Amino acid sequence: MLAKVSDIHGSEPCYHTQFIPEAISGFVNPDSFPNMTKMLGDDSLFDINHGKIGLRPNFNDISRDFLLEMGFLEECDVCNEEEAEAFGYTFREYADDRNPISPSGFRPRAPYNCALLWALWELRSYPAQSVAIAAFYPFILEDMYRNNQNSAYWISVEGQLEFLFMLIYIIDRRPVVPGEGKSLRDHPFIANENIKTRDNLRARIETMNQMMNDHHDRINTMMDGKLLNKESLILPVPIGDPIDDKLFNAVRDDTTKNIPKADREEVKERVWHLGVMLRTLYNSLYIKKDKFGSLAEENRFHVLGTCIRKCFQRITYVSRDLIQETIDVPNSCSFEMEGGVDGKLAEYQRSMGILKGMQAD
Repeated sequence: MLAKVSDIHGSEPCYHTQFIPEAISGFVNPDSFPNMTKMLGDDSLFDINHGKIGLRPNFNDISRDFLLEMGFLEECDVCNEEEAEAFGYTFREYADDRNPISPSGFRPRAPYNCALLWALWELRSYPAQSVAIAAFYPFILEDMYRNNQNSAYWISVEGQLEFLFMLIYIIDRRPVVPGEGKSLRDHPFIANENIKTRDNLRARIETMNQMMNDHHDRINTMMDGKLLNKESLILPVPIGDPIDDKLFNAVRDDTTKNIPKADREEVKERVWHLGVMLRTLYNSLYIKKDKFGSLAEENRFHVLGTCIRKCFQRITYVSRDLIQETIDVPNSCSFEMEGGVDGKLAEYQRSMGILKGMQAD
């Protein structure tokens, strides 16, 4: 057993956003937490087993420099002991340019705030997607409400689908398999130019393509091109190449009946992933009040809370269909199946088809 220790890899314990709790969280022990994150960022078992001890900086320092260079954080003055005890970690305190201080010496840099950075940290298991969402979210929100677009639109079905289209465009980038799928950009929801209300979405996607290219160039050249594990921050599928539309089809139709049976297990996994993203964004961003009970106007990202919640409710219907299709099988142990299942199975399938047709009517 000991001889096989060198074959143990596991998942990479270090990640590019691990410095966020130390920088902005009020729920860490300032005396011990920095030491814990330093230990997390130290040499891993893989490094030790492969003779790479001490060959890289502590990853906590890499995370700090990465967040600063991406513009998510900025340095500020460090509180004295009395100020640190009174510091409330509210949006207002972090956004106060008259007295820019914090217990850690770091604070969110506008247009980002601690709610968005907390979503970035919560989604740490998906480094490329989480960093891209955090980087593009201020632009997406600003563009969605440009030209006096009212909030009622974004809680309508059309508004929900438009938001889901943009989110899927970032987090579900899978190449189109020839003969087995179609491109998301060719989906009638966005490709039909006769629907003028989607002109803004088409323009937004073009802008996002350019932002994604700039985002990747920035990551590849960051720290003089020496950023460790930078490949984990690059979104899959080259920007501009077609990406698969099966997930958006399922979400738009509220059902998986139009998805080929061979693809439904894969789509179920993608629906689950989309649900995780929506749940985390809602829990992190939908903060309307600070600890004093007054509106935290600095958290402008909360305006999409209702839209995100309704999008999450929408995909529960798709999940329900996927689960029902998985468990909707004949019981070969039942009395009706005695004497063999060949003829009975066909009878069962016909009866289930009739039943489903009645339910649809």
